[in-house]
Amino acid sequence: MKRKPLGFITLITLVLLFVSAAVSAVETEDLIISTLAELEAFRDNVNAGNDYSGATVTLTADIDLGGSEEHQWMPIGTLDKPFAGTFDGGGHKITGLYIRQEVHMKQTDGTYLGLGLFGVNTGTIQHLNVDGYIRGTTSAGGIAAQNMGMVIDCHYMGGLFCENTGGGIVGINDGTITACHHFSGIVGWYTIGGIVGKNNGTVSDCCNMGDIDNMYDCGGIAGYNTGNITGCYNTGTIKGVPYDPHRAVHSVVGGILGRNLGTVKNCYNTGSVIYGIKSGGITGENGSYAPGSFTQTVPGMIVNCYNAGAVTATNQTPGGVVGKNISGNVTGCYYLAGINLERTVSYYSLRAEAFIDADAADSAAIDHAAFSNPSTFAGWDFSDTWVMSESLGRPVLRTLPEVGSRIPTGIFTDVYSGEWYASAVEFVRNCGLMTGVSETEFAPEADVTRAMFVTVLYRLENQPDLSNEILGYPFADVDAQSWYGNAVYWARQNGIVAGVSDELFAPEENITREQMAAILYRYAKYKAYDTAANGNLNYTDSSAISDYAAEATVWAADKGILQGNEDGTFAPAANATRAQTAAVFQRIVQQLQ
Repeated sequence: MKRKPLGFITLITLVLLFVSAAVSAVETEDLIISTLAELEAFRDNVNAGNDYSGATVTLTADIDLGGSEEHQWMPIGTLDKPFAGTFDGGGHKITGLYIRQEVHMKQTDGTYLGLGLFGVNTGTIQHLNVDGYIRGTTSAGGIAAQNMGMVIDCHYMGGLFCENTGGGIVGINDGTITACHHFSGIVGWYTIGGIVGKNNGTVSDCCNMGDIDNMYDCGGIAGYNTGNITGCYNTGTIKGVPYDPHRAVHSVVGGILGRNLGTVKNCYNTGSVIYGIKSGGITGENGSYAPGSFTQTVPGMIVNCYNAGAVTATNQTPGGVVGKNISGNVTGCYYLAGINLERTVSYYSLRAEAFIDADAADSAAIDHAAFSNPSTFAGWDFSDTWVMSESLGRPVLRTLPEVGSRIPTGIFTDVYSGEWYASAVEFVRNCGLMTGVSETEFAPEADVTRAMFVTVLYRLENQPDLSNEILGYPFADVDAQSWYGNAVYWARQNGIVAGVSDELFAPEENITREQMAAILYRYAKYKAYDTAANGNLNYTDSSAISDYAAEATVWAADKGILQGNEDGTFAPAANATRAQTAAVFQRIVQQLQ
């Protein structure tokens, strides 16, 4: 019996099945990445449709992306072509990430790609450190713009500017984020969080140490929450904007969340919360009205949380735990008595609005002694969840020590990414503002001399050429040929430093915190930056601040350049450390320039 030849359609079907099987095999094949070229090839493969489902992609070396205006990173994965495998960073670090959305991130259909190392993740991203700079209009995160899978043990140390829905780790989360840290500053307009902009999923065991400056909903962990957030803390300053009806700005600001329509449990905040219409130590607003209704409400729940940071609200009363409780439940929550709860009044008046102050009924103000006593916190689990820190005098999370995970930054042997200043040290080093005391050490706790501080400021100005200037001898103790000579002469000529007297600069004396404030204030005037300030000196030691530095200290605190201590003091005469100096210059660059 003769065999009939294969029909054309049957032949094509077999070819397609063969090709499909081959592609499927590629998608499930594990991959090792150790170079930029290999990372770019992997990215291009994902964006072409290979989702790597079932495969593990392992990073075996640190990689510098070398980002710049001319070499911007295209994120890995899109909504229609997401990454679905496992990306294991192995604790390595990807640096040089640079993205500006307005330059080339617009797609052919007019929509924008999400911005981050990854665009869209439906798989698992774990054990990865990323540093860089991201700026765009919508949906941005240091690790991923949108997560529908899992992000585990990932850390972002770079800068982020996002107009709408941005987070230090993820922009929009519909999956799980756990054991992640964010260390640097974020600036935005709508829905910004230190970990995630908008959370619809689960966030656990995460911390934010970076400052956040946003016009609308913003929080140390999430800007907007409809999911579950547990075991997280924030130490960064969370800043909204004062009320202004001409701009229709209504900042909702909280130490953990801006707005909460979900569940928050076992979280705490120690950072300052300032300039919200609704400002709370944990959340600015808890619960909400249903869309299109002022009678039906959507509840939010806050359980076993505390706040130890100062809270300032514009025109309305700030809350130690909740700024405005519309329809939520607040149980077992506390705030530290004696923290600054300040109501400021803007130039514009706000119509009277009745609201429930959750703090009055559902949370309690307790003093330092009570904060250090576990029996104060009724119903809290001190066996598995919380532990009382003797050094801090308050509870901390067992699974997330406040000192951080001490992940080496790879820059200096004495700087760890778990420290609050780690991202600042890396920032000033990369910008050429500060170097180490040796090739391997930064000495973060060492004092800074007046000569050192002015030299850093001089570097910030790209060290103006003074070769054609008549320098004169403005200070008897400053040698023009010394390593700091040009810096001091430049600063004196431009009215930035005044010396400790008419004749002496005292270059080798350690600079104090109030001296640092005064010099930076004069520098801001020299640069024609905004030097208007709202607020007063509300530190417990305000009377100790010298008259010459009082106005400068108000400005520095208002702009978030200098911050007070956890005990409510400013410590004007205390010496500034190298870590503090690095943080100050990072804020100057990111917030004023």
